[in-house]
Amino acid sequence: MQIKLTGIIAAVAIGLSPVYLWSSGLPQPSHLLFSVGLMLWMILNLKNLKSMSIPPISNYALAFLFYSIVVNTTVFVYHQDGSTILSSIYYAFNIISFIFIIKIASQYGLKIFLKIFYIVFWCVLVVVLMIALSCLGRSFGGYRVMSTFNDPNQFAHWLLWVALIISAIGWAIKKSCMPGVIAFSLAASGILASLSRSGMLALVVVMLVGLLVLLYSKSRSEIFLKANDFRVVKVIGVAFILSAPLLFVNFITPSLCSLFGNEHISQASRHTALYDRVSDRGLNSSFEGRGYDRLWKFPEYLFYGAGEGANHRWEAEAIFHGEVHSTFAGVWFYYGIPGLFFLLIFLYKIWMRLDTVWMKLLFFAPLAYSFGTYNLRNWMFWIGLAFLYLASEHARQFRHQD
Repeated sequence: MQIKLTGIIAAVAIGLSPVYLWSSGLPQPSHLLFSVGLMLWMILNLKNLKSMSIPPISNYALAFLFYSIVVNTTVFVYHQDGSTILSSIYYAFNIISFIFIIKIASQYGLKIFLKIFYIVFWCVLVVVLMIALSCLGRSFGGYRVMSTFNDPNQFAHWLLWVALIISAIGWAIKKSCMPGVIAFSLAASGILASLSRSGMLALVVVMLVGLLVLLYSKSRSEIFLKANDFRVVKVIGVAFILSAPLLFVNFITPSLCSLFGNEHISQASRHTALYDRVSDRGLNSSFEGRGYDRLWKFPEYLFYGAGEGANHRWEAEAIFHGEVHSTFAGVWFYYGIPGLFFLLIFLYKIWMRLDTVWMKLLFFAPLAYSFGTYNLRNWMFWIGLAFLYLASEHARQFRHQD
């Protein structure tokens, strides 16, 4: 009963992950509730806590956390910027969440745990999209929808991970790719409505994976697919069939919005807005406008890392003083070669655990998103990694039982 209670709290917390009530830099209701579940689990397992092992796959994530604490503490001592310490606290919470989900799943029972969250993710995905595409939620600039999120990129990032999680769990417990096909088709409509360029880049990867499956299905080449994976080919074409009407929703969204009295959005041209976002060559799309220029303007930080925060350090030479808009470029600049090494090895370990080749290819979609947006502090990034790992573990167990 105690284990079930912590599982229920975790499920409700993750179900609330789209709800942003305060500034993005502050803990949201989902984080607070999840913390309650985590503390309750620790209290209930207090006697066994010292002897309880952590998942070996998390070792490199913990190494990254430790190194970020060392770098950010050093920066804080010199510059007294509290955001440097907060950055490491975010990483600590996210990595602990990753470990907690894996541990509680093993206590709960992996199959039932995945089934519960499979339902949770489906329900929340449908609700969030209904809010977004009917324009009942928030918007950025009057035309970029973002449902209940604070930012369109947060919205797109969440949709991407939820679709990938549903794909992984659907394959693990049903041995079917249809859930993933439908989930990605639904997510695509929301991502295009958000006009997130990072999200659209990730969608390109998803479509390329589908094309690779189609191209190599005739020869049954095991370079891309195992023999048992060829049932994917039967449903991959459905993705394009389902996507067509769902993507069309983005162009009739103004009409839907007008039904709810949002004339500002109803008068916006979805075609023009989409073209403007993709073809934008302004400052916000340049290397300087996204902070990439720090890599060559401040090369002294590339080995050990500059740490996060204390952005006044860049004022003399850089135009943009916020965070670097790329996870991999940002980690290299903030945490140097050691930090980038720990992160890449951790992601590689996750990638190697994925059950099928097509799932390994789909994993590049959120990584492609990461090239254009710094999403490492986003809670959903680590939640997604945990569920990909668990789904792959269940798929392996199921195959061995057969």
